[in-house]
Parts: sequence; C-alpha cells; structure tokens
Amino acid sequence: MKNYFEKGTIVFWANDGEVVVYDSINEAYEKEHIELSKEKFIKALGADREVKSGVTAFRYGVDIEATEGYDEAREEEEDFNENQ
Repeated sequence: MKNYFEKGTIVFWANDGEVVVYDSINEAYEKEHIELSKEKFIKALGADREVKSGVTAFRYGVDIEATEGYDEAREEEEDFNENQ
C-alpha cells in the first residue's frame, strides 16, 4: 500500500472528501479553529468522532485504523479515476 503522507502528519478528512494536512497537532488545532479543548481534540484524533462538523482527524501512520481506512479510500478513488 502507498504512503500518502509522512508518519505523524495530522490529516483532516471531511465527509465531502476534502483533505487538509498539518505538520503538528498544535498547528492543526490553531489553524482549524477547533471548538473542542485541546485535550479533547487530541483524544478525538484517530477515533470515529468528528473534531468539527463533518470532519474527522487522525495522525497518519500512528492511528492505524484511520490510516488504513484513508489509504483504502484513496486507492479506490485513484482506481476509479484511472478507469474513467
């Protein structure tokens, strides 16, 4: 399976497919204007819990289940686009 980001990259993945990445938890927390406390935001990373409306976030390569789900979805999208 292809690695799309460096390990530890914070990935925000919206329900509409939009992806935004940050190099650190601090940068992600500040730039995304998260309404959760920083502690709750960190606990929500990698979980099935939204960090803001319609958006989940995870640490690429650290939150294994979320990383695998993202990689699988991304590969499916690439395969679909190649076959169009």
